[in-house]
Amino acid sequence: MNATTMTVEPTETKKFNERWLRSLAKVITMRIIFTCVHIFNTWSVTGSWIMGLKVAGLAFFVNPALYWFHERGWNLFQVGRQVDEKRKFKEGNFRSLGKDLTWRVVITGSNFFLPYFVTGSLKYGLTIMSVATLVNMTIYFFHERLWNLVPWGREIKEWLNDESSTDTKSK
Repeated sequence: MNATTMTVEPTETKKFNERWLRSLAKVITMRIIFTCVHIFNTWSVTGSWIMGLKVAGLAFFVNPALYWFHERGWNLFQVGRQVDEKRKFKEGNFRSLGKDLTWRVVITGSNFFLPYFVTGSLKYGLTIMSVATLVNMTIYFFHERLWNLVPWGREIKEWLNDESSTDTKSK
């Protein structure tokens, strides 16, 4: 019987990262789209352009901060990211869907509280929240898919896992 020692070499790991300027650009493009949607949704429920402008104005300051923290939080997780020669890395549909669903939880609160605060009406707050939920989920998903085509602001960091171990086997 021979005893042999097998050494496992360190393995290379990739971490996909979006730079903060890319997150900021995503916040700006999303804010432009959602400001228009806020105005239209509130107007369609209340019949008042003024209420629509007030809700959109308040959301202009609150929601980008929420979106920024959501983007940076998701950047910590690598699930659904793969190497891509043209774009450094790409994100799959399931990652976009995951981001869409977690964003929905965060923004649904905002989509209720901001209109409720502006209108003082529980009915308007709930109705605007419901309309926004249906419309905005679709917009968010396609916003993510379009940004997935843009390589700017992406990087891949590589490092070695230093989990070398020895395994003794008998033959």
